[in-house]
Amino acid sequence: MKRLVFPESLFSYLRDGLFDDTSIESCAVLFLSKSLDEDRTHYLVREIVLAPPEAYTQRTASAAELKSTFVATLVSRARRTGLTICFVHTHVGLNASAPEFSWVDDQGEQRLLPMLELRTGTREHLALVMSRYGMAARIMGTPHHVEVRRVGPRVVSASFRPLAEDSSARYDRQIRAFGQDGQHLLANQTVAIVGVGGTGSHVAQALAYLGVENLLLVDYDTVAETNLNRLVGATHADIGHLKAAVVADYIRHINPRAHVRIISGDVTQRSVSRGLRHVDFLFGCTDSHGSRAVLNQLAYQYLVPVIDMGVSLGGRERTALRITGRVQMLAPGLGCMVCGDLLDYDQVRWDLMNETEKRADPYFIGQGEPAPAVISINGTVASLAVTMFLSAVLGIGSNARLQIYDGSRGTVRAAQISPVGGCVACSMAGSFARGDSVELPHRMD
Repeated sequence: MKRLVFPESLFSYLRDGLFDDTSIESCAVLFLSKSLDEDRTHYLVREIVLAPPEAYTQRTASAAELKSTFVATLVSRARRTGLTICFVHTHVGLNASAPEFSWVDDQGEQRLLPMLELRTGTREHLALVMSRYGMAARIMGTPHHVEVRRVGPRVVSASFRPLAEDSSARYDRQIRAFGQDGQHLLANQTVAIVGVGGTGSHVAQALAYLGVENLLLVDYDTVAETNLNRLVGATHADIGHLKAAVVADYIRHINPRAHVRIISGDVTQRSVSRGLRHVDFLFGCTDSHGSRAVLNQLAYQYLVPVIDMGVSLGGRERTALRITGRVQMLAPGLGCMVCGDLLDYDQVRWDLMNETEKRADPYFIGQGEPAPAVISINGTVASLAVTMFLSAVLGIGSNARLQIYDGSRGTVRAAQISPVGGCVACSMAGSFARGDSVELPHRMD
């Protein structure tokens, strides 16, 4: 499966620039990084170049052609930087439907491909056609379709398979809330949960009931007796079993149609974090700063939206615990945890050490005391996170992408972190949309 992923801000820039004049066709070139595994390729939009008026040899309501010198300059730049190119053009007709590639487009691509192969060493570049009513993408010169996805505070993808006929009654009350298309979108999301303990098991339960059918659970830990007060779906008989396996069985019990995969490992391991690059959405339900640092960078480097959450039960004030929670979406256009100064870098460093390095480090002081945990508080924060997911994917509910829960006062307030220029994680100067060209933080085992 091949996917073209836009940061929402760059997509808006492209759309506005191309349709500034809707009486004639327009062109642009995208520079793309890549993320590859055995059966998936994601092309991540790093930069957009709108063709200026002087770059065209012809430009009418039915055709647009770029000067060879303009194209050659951009192709040379792609070769130097190791990026892939996507050629974009518009159709400006009045047909109120998504555009299709024409025979003129086919011929133009066949003329262009030999030059691209000669100058870049590969024929695998992309083509995108846009109209006011939709878009279509493909591998240039082939019929191979490429899915287009936009990621920001909203996540937009038009590709989904039909909902099974026997599922409509099961989800009737949800369909009344967000329609058949909304339920289709939920069914087709591939969602990862990193950490399936106190908050993660609540998230898994909610997604299973919502009808999300493709789930990836990441956890290395086994069930202990001390987990039974908060691990949803676990019983005394599960002690000693892998937490992810227990939660996977619980998901299948709720929804037999669910496809659940397990990664038994820590997200600070390179092999584990690389397995998360191509999911549609990710929930971070861990309590370590090292794992948060990895997921924070993954969200922006691979344009995978992440919702991170945390719960804190502090020392007593008079007779009550201080109860706080944080739910934060990490995606293009939103400030990250580095921007918000939410990571303890000593903790990050220690979390990314292996056992030998920890023993040799004079400043390493161990893991500390286990934090208190209460199932109802975990459930409150997890529910806020799942509702934020519904807002991001379906557009329902609040637009808040950072929420602070104060259990002592009984309040939830929206907050905001502005992106910081030059941020190492979420800016163009940092890891933004770089894909496989840079490494994620990881532990050296």
